[in-house]
Amino acid sequence: MIGTPSAADLLSDSAIYKRTARGQRELLRVDDPGATAALRLLSRVNGYTELRRLIDLAPGDAASLGRVIPELLGEHLIERVDPDEPVV
Repeated sequence: MIGTPSAADLLSDSAIYKRTARGQRELLRVDDPGATAALRLLSRVNGYTELRRLIDLAPGDAASLGRVIPELLGEHLIERVDPDEPVV
């Protein structure tokens, strides 16, 4: 992806996100990882589960994803996984 990804790209059913080291530290720092939609999503991303499946696991958070994903990306708590990148 070159340039800024569109909302459609960010919210694609097949998009895969993983926590960054900073995102992992944030989860360890907070008292209640279920307190907000952003923290709930941060706790679920794992580097191999597609966004559609994550939504299926918590459909109540689906409406907030358009705000939450750009927020987590902007704070460098998650990053999108390149599907061509080998899994380590």
